[in-house]
Amino acid sequence: MNTKIFFMLLFFFPFSFIHLQAAEGSGPIELLHDAFVLGEPLVIQGEPIIATGILSLFYQSRNFEPAWSDLDYAKSIVALLGSSDQEGLYPKDYHYIALTGLLKQLQVKGPQHARKLAEMDVLLTDGVLLYAAHLVNGKISPARFEKTWNYNRVELLDEDIVLALNTHVDNKTITSAFERLKPNLPVYRQLRQGLSFFSDLTAKEEFVEILADTVLKIGMEDTVVAQLRKRLQVLGFPAGNIHTTLFDDQLEKSVQRFQQRYGLEADGIVGQTTFNELNVPFSHRADQIRVNMDRIRWVVNDISPEFILVNIAGYRLWLGKNNEVTWSTDVMTGTISNQTPIFKSTMTYLVLNPTWTAPRSIIREMFPRFSQNPSYLTRNNYQLIGADGRRVDPESLNWDTLTQRSFPYTLVQMPGENNALGRVKFMFPNQHAIYLHDTPHKSLFVKAQRAFSHGCIRVKDPLKFAELLLKGQDGWNRRTIDATVNSGKLTNISLKRPIDVFLMYWTVQPDTEGRLGFVPDIYGRDLALIAALKRPITQSL
Repeated sequence: MNTKIFFMLLFFFPFSFIHLQAAEGSGPIELLHDAFVLGEPLVIQGEPIIATGILSLFYQSRNFEPAWSDLDYAKSIVALLGSSDQEGLYPKDYHYIALTGLLKQLQVKGPQHARKLAEMDVLLTDGVLLYAAHLVNGKISPARFEKTWNYNRVELLDEDIVLALNTHVDNKTITSAFERLKPNLPVYRQLRQGLSFFSDLTAKEEFVEILADTVLKIGMEDTVVAQLRKRLQVLGFPAGNIHTTLFDDQLEKSVQRFQQRYGLEADGIVGQTTFNELNVPFSHRADQIRVNMDRIRWVVNDISPEFILVNIAGYRLWLGKNNEVTWSTDVMTGTISNQTPIFKSTMTYLVLNPTWTAPRSIIREMFPRFSQNPSYLTRNNYQLIGADGRRVDPESLNWDTLTQRSFPYTLVQMPGENNALGRVKFMFPNQHAIYLHDTPHKSLFVKAQRAFSHGCIRVKDPLKFAELLLKGQDGWNRRTIDATVNSGKLTNISLKRPIDVFLMYWTVQPDTEGRLGFVPDIYGRDLALIAALKRPITQSL
């Protein structure tokens, strides 16, 4: 039976559940009949076919002619699928092993040659479609893991996919097309390099945990110091003679560089937290990078040319224009119990000298403090507002009759240097009541890990941020911003050019000098995504 007839049998019937692993000697008609009766999914060489609907349209559009009759070109595309590991994906998801085996078998013609050609063709087309889809939108579906997710996926009509695939197959431009699908971002290319580095370490360097029950610092001598030197050297932080057991100046500087790149306090002292990061296996670092490459694919096609991007886990904000980062600053984000959600919105205005209306959850936290000492409210510039909208004197209340849950008043903090929102807040309407703002607690910015808020995002240099957002807007510059702040007057300023805000969660990011570094997974989200990335694909395109 020739290859074209076999394709027609595969796709001409009005059902998509076909199994090609029947008993030896069964012909294509029997295979189709058995699959139809049993209702089995389409499986070739033990590989489930995922893109059945698009495959059917694709081969019908080709009048059931094969797409990969040039076996040399087919081999090059199979090699392309094999290189998907460089993009943080897994070649097995794209039938790489089965295709490699089939191509070897096809070197010798036999009684099953036409059938094997058809199997190879379908497997390769399915692999190409899957790989393309994963490069565009990521393998993992973020909405399954992030309940607040509202980013847009790239959605294409099946007919458009078929047209594009036919064009690239016929013109033999699949490779260049795939290059264009990869995220064109410097950070993505850094992640690729980092993945290569840690993959090589995993393959070539035996990982041995450093066992230590002591704190190491400059001037100390310990056999563990030699292990520490070797680990730092392997990770790319030169630490002198790896056999030396004295903790010297050079080693301290190397430890500080490691700590800075791995989101730790850069004090040069090696305690349990630093040992924990040093003892993360190289293979897990590679897995972290893979997950963060997928996180970039989730959003890269949704990022606007002008943007505000916040990495919640990395405590960093970037301001961008014309697809380039123009400014960045440190931020604080939500605690583990008050996690900052992941979502996108559009900033439309900012407020100088804002008031702060305390949420009910925070009022309950504060209640013991001000119920025992009502003057606390006055000293900190709070007003109590009754249900009728009138101000209530806290000294006039019988506090013994009030409880945290029954407290009937709204708590509003007036503008001032001690206001919880500081001197400015940046508003992007959303259902989560999340916004960016200044803070009176600026001393906390010296901390490496800054998950201190109730969910909102505190900005280290908010007035500079306001100046950049208002640049070119009539009447506003740093001088007028400062004058308005000093006046104490609450002032709303609509942005002439609203700007999109993207809140993300990445555990690998560039440091302030553009070098790739890791940050602690404060909300514990990596492990579930690592497992999902490794799981075989079951959902159809």
